[in-house]
Formats: sequence, C-alpha cells, structure tokens
Amino acid sequence: MIRKDSIFNRVLWINSIYISIICFLLTILSINISKKIIVEQAINNFNNDFAYIQKDLMEYNYEIVQGLTKISKSHAFKEYLTQPIGDNVKLFNTVVSLGNYMESNREYLTPKNSHIVAVGNNSMYYSTNSLHWDIELKDIFDNLNLKSDSFNIGYRIANTSNIKSIKYKNSLLAIKPLIDNNNKNLYGHMYLVIDERAIYSMYERYLVDGMTFSLLSSDGQVMSSSDSSKITSYDYDLLNYCQNDKNSPIKVKKKGLSHTIISNYIPFFNAYFVADINEASVSNSLNSLKYYMIIIIGISLVLIIGATYIISYKFSKPLLSLVDLMSKGSLEPIGDNNSKMNETYEIRVLTEAYDDMIEKIDYYVKNLISEEEERRKAELNALQMQINPHFLYNTLSTIKYLARGEKINEVENTIDALISILRNTIGTTEEMATIESEIENLKQYVYINKLRFGGETNVTFKVDESCRNLLIPKLIIQPFIENAFFHAFTGNSRGEINVFINKCGNFVLVEIMDNGIGMEVTDINKLKKKKIKGGIGIKNVDERIKLIYGEEFGVKIDSELGYGTIISIKIPV
Repeated sequence: MIRKDSIFNRVLWINSIYISIICFLLTILSINISKKIIVEQAINNFNNDFAYIQKDLMEYNYEIVQGLTKISKSHAFKEYLTQPIGDNVKLFNTVVSLGNYMESNREYLTPKNSHIVAVGNNSMYYSTNSLHWDIELKDIFDNLNLKSDSFNIGYRIANTSNIKSIKYKNSLLAIKPLIDNNNKNLYGHMYLVIDERAIYSMYERYLVDGMTFSLLSSDGQVMSSSDSSKITSYDYDLLNYCQNDKNSPIKVKKKGLSHTIISNYIPFFNAYFVADINEASVSNSLNSLKYYMIIIIGISLVLIIGATYIISYKFSKPLLSLVDLMSKGSLEPIGDNNSKMNETYEIRVLTEAYDDMIEKIDYYVKNLISEEEERRKAELNALQMQINPHFLYNTLSTIKYLARGEKINEVENTIDALISILRNTIGTTEEMATIESEIENLKQYVYINKLRFGGETNVTFKVDESCRNLLIPKLIIQPFIENAFFHAFTGNSRGEINVFINKCGNFVLVEIMDNGIGMEVTDINKLKKKKIKGGIGIKNVDERIKLIYGEEFGVKIDSELGYGTIISIKIPV
C-alpha cells in the first residue's frame, strides 16, 4: 500500500495533473489546426491546380476537334461509308482515294498514341492501323450505341486490353457523328482512339498522397482516374455528389473515414473533373502541419522537462544523498549515519533493505567462494582417482610376466612409468600443469599400454614449442587416449594415435586423432546417456573446461564409423 507521505505519491499526482492538462490542450489545439489546414489547403490547391488542368484539357480537345473535323470533310470518307458494298471496282478506287487523302493529311492525325476509326451505316469501317486491325473492335463500338444528330464531339471510355491492335489498356474514344450536309442524315461515326494515360498525364503532377482525381462523364462513367481500377466503371454516388456540389466542397463518409469531394464541370467533355480528398491521408503530406506540431510539441516538452526537473530534484534530494553514500563506500551497511535521509518512507525502507542486502550478499559470496573451491577440488580429486583399477591390475600383471621372463630393464621402466603416473595424478592436488609435463606423463601411460598390447598401437606427440610452458588443466588429454586404446582399434592389427598441440591466436587447440573404427555418438551430453564406456571421463573433461574458462570453450568430437575419430579441445591462453 502506498503511503500518503511517499515520494512516489507526491511526484505521481503533481506530474499526472500537469502533464494531463498539457496533453489535453495540445491534443485539442492540434486537432483543430489539423482539420483547418487540411481542408483549406486541399481546397485551395485543387482550385488553383484545376485552372491549369482545364486549360490543358481544353487545348487537347481543340486539337482533337480540329483533326477530326479536317478529316471528316473528305469526300472519299463519305463515299466509302455510304456506297453499296457490291461494286468492287468502285470500292477499290474509293479506298485508294481515301488512302491518298489520309496520307496527305497525316499532320492532322493527332494527338500522338492515337488512331482513327470510321464506321459507316453501310457496315464498312476504316482504320489508320488497318494492317493490325481486329474485327472484334467494331463490335465494341457498336455496343456503345452512341447515336447522335449533332455536330459536337462526344467522349466515352472503353477497355481495350483484349484488342491486339491497341497497345493500351483503356481507350478514350472521341466520337464525331458524320452528317450529310445535303440531307442532314447521319451516315456514320468517326472515332479517335486515344490512350487514357494521355488524359492522366495532364493531372498526374498535381496529385498528392490521399487525393484521387477522376474525370466523370455526365452519366456516371469514370473516363479517367488516378485510381486505375475505377476506369470504365460507373460511380453514381460520385455523380450525385457532383450534380449537387455546385463547385462547393461536400463532406462525406466512406468506410468510416472523412472525405471532401470537390468537382468542376467541363463543358467540352460533358464531364466532371472530381477531387476526392481523404483527410486522414492528406494530413501526412502537409508540411505546414508538421511545423505547427513541432513547435507545439517543443514548447510542451520544455514545460514538462522544466517542471519534472524541479519537482524531481526537490523530492529526490534525499535519495540522491543515499546514492552518494552508497557510491563512496565499499559495500558496507549505512545504518543511521545520516538522519536527514530518513525524511520519507521510501528512503527509510531503502536504507534498511540496503543494509540487509549487504549482509546477505557478504554471507552468500563467502559461502559461494568456499563451496566453489571445495567443489573444484573434489572434482579434480575425483578425476584423479578415476584411474581405472583394471589399468593398475593389468600393469602389475605385466610387471609380473616381465619379471618371470627376467626382463629386468622392462620391469624397471614399467615400474618407473607407473610411479610417474601415480605421482602426477594421485600424488598432487594441483589443478594445473604445464603442457610439457602432461605430455611426459602421457608418454609413460602410452609406454605401459604398448607393453600390454604388444606395441601394435603407435602414439605420436607433435607440440608447438611456444606451447610447452603453457598451463592447462591436468588430465584433460589422458581420457581420450585411454578411450582410443580400448575402443578405437578393435579388430585392427595396427592403430595410429596422433596428438597435435598448437597455439591459435588467443587459445590453445589440442587435437587427438585416431584411425580407429569411429563411433556414432559425437555429442558429449549423449555419451553419458548412451552409457558408452569412457563417456563419464570425457564429459568430466568438458565440464571442467567450461567451469574454469566459460561455455565457449570445451571438447568437440568429430567421428565417423569406419574412418576414425578427432577430439578437439579448445582452451584460452
């Protein structure tokens, strides 16, 4: 339970109230400024940009009207689209005349990335890319049902992604009715097929994040849009907004998000140019809003930091005095050396807890050191006493047989070797030994075993001269040589054991290699589980090394059945 006089309670309540007021005011102010900037800047940008967009669209429309009007005046066009199909000679002459006319008026085949298609009431059609024309395009035009008795040019959009002769996905169709000036009858239609991206390019540079531009026909079809998925579809909701807009912004909700719709009517296209503003997304692109937020947050941070510093200093001064006393001492109890520190409940509790902790740490450290030292000595003694009793029995038996054979020199050498082994294992409690002394002890061990096994196993020691005087834990190599003698060469007439000791940077690498039968288990932790003879000694070596030097050092086993075994021991210098 928190006491009323605690420093936590005082700082918590004062800072909570202060920060809450600042954050509340900051939030309200930020929201109001954000909304105002988003709406006003978006509307102003669109109104300013639309003037340029409308100008570009008007010039583009004039270019289209000029080209279609010029070409439609061709007598050859009228004759081609009105004459009966049966007269082949006349038809041929008409086609030649039409081709010559189109060639002479190539300059009017504008804009770029467009071509002309003329469809007559006599079912004849003509295309400027006739060499690559597909008949299915005529069906698309016919299905549009665009009949007109006026001289105005109309615009529609069609998906032409499946038409091989047209390389763009969506085509804007500028449609001009062909009228006989004599009788005012409609004898066909002329279509200018335009890449929709030509329209998109006129407003692309004015787009910002969170804003969508669309060109919407008077019947609700999306003829161009920055959202390409909407092109050719019908958006009647958006059309309704445009018809009710009257050039004023309209606030709407889409999927729970606030949007602002702004539209302007373009007479020559008989369409609406619409801007759909996602207020949440647009705010990310408004640099001015970021400046406002930086200023507000900066002022707030200065106020909060200043207040927090003053408050914290006032109520933390006793705590700072306590920390100062702790930092000067050598982990000794503080007690009641400074009564001024006992002003608050927390300081009193901390002082008492610190004194109690120091006493416990001192007690545990002393016990831990003592126990760890005893443990290491016990482990070493246990390892030293792990000399296989059978080794002693067999060695003594070997000496007996040598004595019976009156091989006095071999008896003496064998006894000397055994004495040396016992002196360096049982006769001393020292944990470390030089590499040179360990090698000499191993040679005595090898000598005895070669007498026992008839000298069929050859052991070679190759030691880097720079390593001979380095200290290593005793008896970390002997268990692996012992294991090789007893297990590696079963059924072999001759075995080879090579011991390599080299200095590699900041550590010593000991490698014991044999050409024996190998083994399946190479994980040290599994050796004990598999109850492999010699496994306890091997695991003991690995644990001793890790205990002394750390987990990154120890024993690694690399073995394969039929190919031998490599033991690697890594020890720091």
